[in-house]
Amino acid sequence: MTYIRKELPIWIRPYFTIFSAVFVLSIVAGVNGVTSVAEKFLTGPMQEHALDATAGSISLVVLVQILLILRAHVRALKSLVVLLVIALISTLATYTTSSNAQVTVMSAILPLAALWLLNTRRFRGLWKRLCVMRRRRTRHRRLLRQLKRTR
Repeated sequence: MTYIRKELPIWIRPYFTIFSAVFVLSIVAGVNGVTSVAEKFLTGPMQEHALDATAGSISLVVLVQILLILRAHVRALKSLVVLLVIALISTLATYTTSSNAQVTVMSAILPLAALWLLNTRRFRGLWKRLCVMRRRRTRHRRLLRQLKRTR
């Protein structure tokens, strides 16, 4: 972990831990939310295949959203928040039918923690920096297009 932090650019070092925590918590919360609903409605051998497929697809969706957040897309951040809220609701919806209520409550803590980390000052500082970088990239591309037209 420290080796990775030393190789990162100096401006991203304070944000790396919170960004990676949001990434991991989002994947785990999404998979927990989907599997809690799938376990309630599906039975037998279909349940195992559905759980594997949903876990993989939710992980892929969160990965794509995180990569788009790195490019400062607002819709990706909003969709990640919506996914975390849906995971929280689906986890709490299966609270009454679950065999172990403590596990359900512990599973509900994951999306709440991810939402809390998205609302911290450090993540908002990262988001502002990413938005500035996006504006500079857009301005740079626009200038390059204008230069190509004038030649």
